[in-house]
Amino acid sequence: DALPDDVEPFITGIIGEGVAANNNPILGWMGSLSALSGGKGYWMITTQAISFSFDTSTMSRTKKADQISLTAPEGLDLHQSTRQAFYFIEDIMVEGEPIQKGDWVMAYHENTLVGAREWNGDFTDIPAMGFDGSVETIDYCNNQAALTLRVVKKDTPDISYYVVETLPNWEEMGMQTLPSLSAKMLPSESILVSAYPNPFNPVTSIQFGIGEEGMVNIAVYDISGRLIDNLTNQTYLPGYHSVQWNADNVASGIYFLTIRTNGVSKIQKLILMK
Repeated sequence: DALPDDVEPFITGIIGEGVAANNNPILGWMGSLSALSGGKGYWMITTQAISFSFDTSTMSRTKKADQISLTAPEGLDLHQSTRQAFYFIEDIMVEGEPIQKGDWVMAYHENTLVGAREWNGDFTDIPAMGFDGSVETIDYCNNQAALTLRVVKKDTPDISYYVVETLPNWEEMGMQTLPSLSAKMLPSESILVSAYPNPFNPVTSIQFGIGEEGMVNIAVYDISGRLIDNLTNQTYLPGYHSVQWNADNVASGIYFLTIRTNGVSKIQKLILMK
């Protein structure tokens, strides 16, 4: 209500300290930021240059008590940064069951907690802090950093569920709206691997989960055992990850994906149909 009607359509988002609001063209305003507070500053993301002012002689000030700030579950440290991004998530299915209000969603850059939000309904916004030069944020995100999400349910606070999908990389003052995600416990086996689509043409996404940190090698071979492509050979943290194979320059046929980590290997058959 504080925004003039003639400029509101051009404002796609507003960011405060650890809070944000996204102006969805279909659903309207959503997010943790529900009111503008006197004495605080905000970033506005706009589709074009705008200008407006208030006639303070006709205004009154109301203090809002429903403001949300940057918080984390008890026992975890999280510091407000001047560099932020937000991920608006429609829903999360945790082992096949919808996430509940009061559950926590936490954002990690590698092993560092960079954001958290208690789930409050559809399109809850998850903040993710960036490195702003301060000692407290030294291991936080820089542009294009990879993020992972974990869910901690209020009834089982000692168990973490890892979001399977790959998130868009972190960008300063970025706002991402994501559809329903899925979260699972770490695999009890050393490796879980799947490819989708399969059959495919010409790109397939290889998703894998590992229960402990380790070097992961993923390669593709043809039916004669000849190496076709080496997709990754690097260290990954426990959780779920994905890589893509673009077979645009490869002939149709059957191929074998091999994944190796911590002395264990698995093979997945891939069918390329052009």
